[in-house]
Amino acid sequence: MLFKPFKQSLYAAVIGSFLITAVITVWAYIENPGQVFKSDQHSNKTLLIDTALSWFWPLALFIFGVVYVVLLTKYILDAKYSRKE
Repeated sequence: MLFKPFKQSLYAAVIGSFLITAVITVWAYIENPGQVFKSDQHSNKTLLIDTALSWFWPLALFIFGVVYVVLLTKYILDAKYSRKE
């Protein structure tokens, strides 16, 4: 019963954080402050991946927590009001 909100929250967290991380990482690569991500000779892919992961995991945990609380609250309230009828 509680697996459905968990699964939906997990999907939302992965998809949402992937999209936001992709935008931020591409933006950082294009802006390239201080020639950190790319220079004339090469791209620093290790730092780019590190940047992407440092954005992905906190966003995924935050989005998962928020969506799970909202869906679980909705699930509990729906169950509470369906019993009264």
